[in-house]
Amino acid sequence: MKVPFIDLQRAHQPIKRALLDAFEKTIEHGGYCLGPDVTAFETAFAKEQGVSRCVGVGSGTEALHLIACAMEIGPGDEVIIPSFTFIASAWFAQYVGARIVFADIDPVSYTLDPVALEALITDKTKAIVVTHLFGQAAALNVKLPALRSKTERRQELGRRYLDGIRHSDIELPQPLEWGRSVYHMFTIQHPERDRLRTYLADNGIGADIVYPHPLHRQPCFNFLGYEEGDFPVSERLANRCLSLPIVPELADEEIEYVIETLNAF
Repeated sequence: MKVPFIDLQRAHQPIKRALLDAFEKTIEHGGYCLGPDVTAFETAFAKEQGVSRCVGVGSGTEALHLIACAMEIGPGDEVIIPSFTFIASAWFAQYVGARIVFADIDPVSYTLDPVALEALITDKTKAIVVTHLFGQAAALNVKLPALRSKTERRQELGRRYLDGIRHSDIELPQPLEWGRSVYHMFTIQHPERDRLRTYLADNGIGADIVYPHPLHRQPCFNFLGYEEGDFPVSERLANRCLSLPIVPELADEEIEYVIETLNAF
């Protein structure tokens, strides 16, 4: 059996007709910049999130940049950012000339460690970036009606992994009392992560290392002066983490195959 890490063809098939119809309408009305499609998405997404309005932008990076501008963050200000997250979480601070201050993560939630954070706050701190790591986002208007059901399916698959994986060397993500994960990623840890990934690939299972390097070890941030060992939790996770297939289109038998294969490693 082959279980892909992600299968966009399978994901798009149920909404293919709706996507093509939406593309055709856009081509016909010609409103490629802003226009009725963006307005419809903003209205639908705001309703889904229970807010009065939202503003669509081209990327998450752009959203953070605009927020920083609105907060008048600039040279002389400090922005505290988790060292283990997507790199765009830090780019925006450079765009406005602020100083990036990295903080280590909590070993259980993989999100910002409150204790580490508190020690870094100074009178120059202007913002703190809290990333809900491995969270979920909706990209297209036609996907909004299915967002809730797809999220529930991801949570169901996450529970199957948590209940089924019984390998003594595999460290599972832990459910948290203060919130429910939507399992955009289901990320495990193993001391021989690379060998485990090769083993899964040999058995037809796709797995990915989403963040192979913490941000403070990225060459583009060398000028900040951080060194290996500064954020041990982030570095440990980067060396051990492996994300398993968890797209909502996966069949039950595919998930069971992944679980059985992991337990036999």
